[in-house]
Amino acid sequence: MRPEAVARRYALALLETVPEEAGAEVDGRLAEAADTLLAPPVGPWFLHPGVAPGDKVQAMSRVFQDDPPVAHLVGVLIRHRRERLVGLVARQFHAARLERDGRMAAEVRTAAGLDSTWQRRVADGLSRYAGRTVEAAFQVAPELLGGIEVRMGDWLWDGTITGRLQRLARELKDEVKPGES
Repeated sequence: MRPEAVARRYALALLETVPEEAGAEVDGRLAEAADTLLAPPVGPWFLHPGVAPGDKVQAMSRVFQDDPPVAHLVGVLIRHRRERLVGLVARQFHAARLERDGRMAAEVRTAAGLDSTWQRRVADGLSRYAGRTVEAAFQVAPELLGGIEVRMGDWLWDGTITGRLQRLARELKDEVKPGES
């Protein structure tokens, strides 16, 4: 099973246990926990296969003692040896919470930052396309060279220069077979 599908199951299970009015708060705390657990200095220890799961669970129960939903989720992931999924579970939880509220998440990457007017225009256009309110998260990715890349659910639209160059390279490779002139 794909990691996204596994992470979605964990996220949906957590969402069922969280009251609707607390969803946004748990969403934020889960995202913060994922960032903390995957980045140095905690990440290398948390992800190390040589650290006993019991030690990780014990440490995490102390770290998240004031946050039972996050502590429980992290503990379950550790016991099932799926610590690496914590960031993906956080993103899936966010997407599932938005879906429950009739909204949709989108990840938008551009080579250069967009000002607030352009961000609003992009989000409004995506909302019209999706037929519901889209909450867009914007990231700057200079390696794209130019253009825009949008990921909404299972849908990916790549209008970047890098994407166009990669597609052109594949087309040329398919046209010219090895040994042909």
